[in-house]
Amino acid sequence: MGNVRIAFCHRQLLYCLRRIVFLILFFILAGCETLSFYGQLASGQLDILRKREPVERLMRDSSLDKGLRQQLAKIKDIQAFASLELGLNPEGSFTTYVNLNRDYVLWNVYTADSYAVHPVNRCYPFAGCVPYRGYFSKKRALDYARRMSEERGLETYVGGVSAYSTLGWFKDPILSTFIEWGDQELASLIIHELLHQRIWLKGDAQFNEGLASFVGNTAAILWSQKHGRGQDNQRFLESQKQWRSFRKFVVLARQYLQIQFLASEDLGELSLIKSKAMRNIRDCYLELNTNVFDGRYENFVLGDQFNNAFIASIGVYESDHLAYKRLFDSSGHQWPVFFEKIEALTSLSREARHAELKSLSNDEITSQADDDDTQQVHCETF
Repeated sequence: MGNVRIAFCHRQLLYCLRRIVFLILFFILAGCETLSFYGQLASGQLDILRKREPVERLMRDSSLDKGLRQQLAKIKDIQAFASLELGLNPEGSFTTYVNLNRDYVLWNVYTADSYAVHPVNRCYPFAGCVPYRGYFSKKRALDYARRMSEERGLETYVGGVSAYSTLGWFKDPILSTFIEWGDQELASLIIHELLHQRIWLKGDAQFNEGLASFVGNTAAILWSQKHGRGQDNQRFLESQKQWRSFRKFVVLARQYLQIQFLASEDLGELSLIKSKAMRNIRDCYLELNTNVFDGRYENFVLGDQFNNAFIASIGVYESDHLAYKRLFDSSGHQWPVFFEKIEALTSLSREARHAELKSLSNDEITSQADDDDTQQVHCETF
């Protein structure tokens, strides 16, 4: 058994090392800071690759923890469903397992100007531009956030990440950071990451993440129903509904701040205007907390990291939910038809694509009496 594992690791590492060396050489002329950043990415990725264990070998081990065995088998079912029903080929991903012994695999750093609520994009040759910078070390992430604050005056938000996709560059493993998740959450995540391997538009994180979130969440419900695990679907749906209500709150807060920042060009006045606006936003949250949010997001809104960078980060995930829902409904809930319509969107320019998604969202709102399935988010500030 030991020789089999050594052979597996040796073969896979040689393949992966060639790719990592290529990436490092690609950035060798980019400067010390950039090289250091990509160096930690390569080192972190290599560490994960070294720790991979084939799921098939683990499943043959009679001493394997029962709960882990059940979760690994569940992920295999989810992959089969994604392949058969959605046409998402795992292409070797999620066939190995890594125990990281930490809460998150990555920490993303979002940054924004003091008087702007749009994130500062970071651009990469293969992924395109995204509104964050990822670190395998929490300390490195916090250090980078501190430098951006001290040296450039940017506001920062550091958030932990349980999973990520290498977009087909490597065969992504199952990670201990999400292995214990509930049925629907686990299915949503696996399908979300598999979709990234099929559809990823460089420089359009809002489209990539919004689409993957919709497909993951929708398919998770269908998977759980088909496999007799639907008893918890209502809890999952309520959780998603509450999250979309919170996201709507943050979007309204962002629009409110944008208006406030136009009130003056004097930095002293802007500072006072911003302080008052942030107090108003927090008061609005407290007004809605009991009936809408049930205290669930207090750490975000009332904590130290509630700033422009956090507000900007929320717009990335689950954007255009209504637009994708309308496309899915108009496709008769047939995934091949839905993906044909998505492929048509990918052929448009970024501006035209988002204009079409906005139009679809408005049409969906018009066709529904309750303005989406989220709870109403209104207060005196908004």
